[in-house]
Amino acid sequence: MATTDECKSPKKSLSSPKNGHSLALNRPVSERISRLYNNTSMADLVFILAANKTLMAHKLILASGSTVFYQLFELSIDKLGLNMSNEDNLSYITLRNCPIDHFSPVIKYLYTDTVDVNDDTVIHVINWSLKLMITSLINRCLEYIGAKLNVNNCLHWWHKLRDFEHRISESQVMDLCFQTILVNAGNLFKSKDIVNLSLNELTELLANDDLNITESDAFNGAIRWAHQQCLKNGQQFDNHNLREALDKAFYKIRFPCMTSSEFGFIVIHYPNLFNNEELCSLIAYINSGVISKQMTFNTNQRSQIMSSTTFVMMQNQPNYTHFTPYPPIPHLPISFLSPPPPPSFMTSIPYCVFSPPKKNNRRPTKAVITDPQTGRIIDFKTTKTSTNQSSKEITKNGIKPITDTIDDKHDLDITTDESSDN
Repeated sequence: MATTDECKSPKKSLSSPKNGHSLALNRPVSERISRLYNNTSMADLVFILAANKTLMAHKLILASGSTVFYQLFELSIDKLGLNMSNEDNLSYITLRNCPIDHFSPVIKYLYTDTVDVNDDTVIHVINWSLKLMITSLINRCLEYIGAKLNVNNCLHWWHKLRDFEHRISESQVMDLCFQTILVNAGNLFKSKDIVNLSLNELTELLANDDLNITESDAFNGAIRWAHQQCLKNGQQFDNHNLREALDKAFYKIRFPCMTSSEFGFIVIHYPNLFNNEELCSLIAYINSGVISKQMTFNTNQRSQIMSSTTFVMMQNQPNYTHFTPYPPIPHLPISFLSPPPPPSFMTSIPYCVFSPPKKNNRRPTKAVITDPQTGRIIDFKTTKTSTNQSSKEITKNGIKPITDTIDDKHDLDITTDESSDN
């Protein structure tokens, strides 16, 4: 029979279940439920994860926080193909390829309403939250990324979140990542994260008019990305494989906006990267502004924007790895670039190539007048003919040949061709 003290103290008798976990019945509801996380007390569901890790759960609590779980437990609708099995009054869901660190934060959030993630697991938690349709957890994870976002990791987070872009398109974090990339593109294209982008992501960046970068830096970043792709595929680093790896992204580099020295440097160090049609059209535009029908590259200058976001030099940030794979482009004379012969299709197109004007080293020549009758050269340096006398003869007798008024001995110094040669 219970004593008087035991009747007055129900807390002691009710707060010590057989499993040793205190339910703390005098605590708020949120705290009491949070104590049930991964608790075997009245658990009716077991998750079997990678490395045979197990996670105990309660169907009621999971169904109250996820529509997918509600449909699975109550309506037997398995949208995710979880293949739940029942044995010994317990249900089992096996996820052999999912580490417990990627899945347990989702279940813990449904019990405790707290987000337990880090930089390595937050993307996986977002992925499972999208599958289980837990919208509040998605927003909390995006807030975590937004608080961590800086110039060093914006390219990394943008690349990771791109996989869910169609489902979180209205997220301000995605817009903030993209704007940070545009403003700091000149440094980001030299960082190690550029090689982790997909082809579509690289193409999207290079095609943007607001990308704050010079075309030479954009080209160097694209070549680094192509080198990494060749390395993954076990290919040689030749120009054919680099061009093939870049594919559509190659045409988003605005070669027409380069200077002749920058483009000439590329032509010399990357021969056969362009075909004859592309090379001739680019040379014609860069040197003379002629746009041929074969021009396949964008000729518009980028806007070189600078938004209100503070431009932070990455060299001043911690954990920044500076990478300079290629020497800087030198200042070469404009005549350094010599075009190849134009192909047959350009024979009807004006082919303009600028070359610097040559210096005129020729000496000025002296005008020579030859007597039509005698063939002798006439030198007018010592002319002593009287102006009055010549005018009288013209008035009186008309215009007379100049030989009639010339005195070989006194008036003019007449020399022959032989004497002039000497």
